[in-house]
Amino acid sequence: KTEVKYDVLIWEARAYNEMGAVSKSEEILDYLKSNKEVPKKYTAELAAVVADYYMRTGQWDEVTKWLEKAVSTAHKKRLRSRYYYILAQLAARSGDMQKAFTYYTDVLHTHPPYDLEFEATINRALLYMGDAKENQNIKKQLNKMLKPTKNIDNRDQIYYALAQIAAKEGDTTLCVKYLN
Repeated sequence: KTEVKYDVLIWEARAYNEMGAVSKSEEILDYLKSNKEVPKKYTAELAAVVADYYMRTGQWDEVTKWLEKAVSTAHKKRLRSRYYYILAQLAARSGDMQKAFTYYTDVLHTHPPYDLEFEATINRALLYMGDAKENQNIKKQLNKMLKPTKNIDNRDQIYYALAQIAAKEGDTTLCVKYLN
């Protein structure tokens, strides 16, 4: 009879999703989605689990809808950054590169953990969809990422992104230089 039951049900649905028992998860999620008594503090978590369910069943439009709801209700920046990153991947997968670029930018605005920041920066650079000033900032940011020693293992990705940008700009000499 307490709020904890909703938390337990959300975790139970998440566990069923992980085990691949989506039919059992669907029953719980249908109950939770239709129940008006679910406390607001569980809204983001519920939306994320529902999105995970739809991802596992291949209903991509529903995944996007529920992840956007999770982003809008999540209070922790770390979670919002993860949701934005997934939304960016989904947008890129569906071919909406401008929306993907926007979501990757949103990831960077949430000040995510470094590994997520690195991936979002690289993927955003590979899209190279901003205006001239934004694209100049992307190149500057990538060159800046080459300097710290913490990126020494990932320099290949940075040089590849710079090469892709040079190719899009039509500078084949610079592209080959970055690839080498």
